[in-house]
Amino acid sequence: MTREEITCPQCGASVSKEDDFCPKCGAKLSGVSGVAESVKPEVAEAKPVYSRKYGLVQRLYRVLFSPSEVMRDIALDPDYGGVAVIMVVQFVLSGIMVSGVLSKFYFTGPYAARISSFVSLVIGLAMVLLVILLPVRWLIKSVIVWKACDAGSKWSFKRAACVTGYAYIADFVLGLISGIVVLYFMPTIHIDTSNLDQAMGILRNVYTPQILSIRRYTLPITFLGIFMEVFSRWDWNTFRYR
Repeated sequence: MTREEITCPQCGASVSKEDDFCPKCGAKLSGVSGVAESVKPEVAEAKPVYSRKYGLVQRLYRVLFSPSEVMRDIALDPDYGGVAVIMVVQFVLSGIMVSGVLSKFYFTGPYAARISSFVSLVIGLAMVLLVILLPVRWLIKSVIVWKACDAGSKWSFKRAACVTGYAYIADFVLGLISGIVVLYFMPTIHIDTSNLDQAMGILRNVYTPQILSIRRYTLPITFLGIFMEVFSRWDWNTFRYR
């Protein structure tokens, strides 16, 4: 008669079903029937791959209206494309605004051409400096976020840089609004180079107060920027400031 065998649940040896103890390891076999289930080695579960929710254009405009949700999406799937777009648009906007302000100045008299050329040269150098300063400012702030603000969060530099870069979209919008306000209310300035002392006096006593009065229109924009900063950091689920 063939002996019916089972597997010892302790050591895995084949033993007779009639045995009360395993002859190999001595484990108690009473109550064991059939073949014991094999012990499967533990396998670490693979982390799920995050699927990006928003495209480039959606990220750019949703940062203004759903900042918490979009910034989380950017942090989990960072990209430099949006940051590059923001940098280029900021530079172009700055050039347009500077050109608009320059168009408000009219030089007349014998030195008009020289002064106009000098001012254009200064504006050109300022734009070149701006091309350098925009990415430098972004890199410095990204390093601060990476090393200081998020210490212990194990953020990569790319993640910190992308979150920081996308946050500049609010600065761009506020700068655009401020620039439009300034260009609209800024007076046309006539400077007669035949009498520079008189021209400087008019600039100081007449035009400067008019230019400074524009601040009453740009001040609400500043408060709007503060509100947007608070709004982007407020957790509406827990009603807490992050």
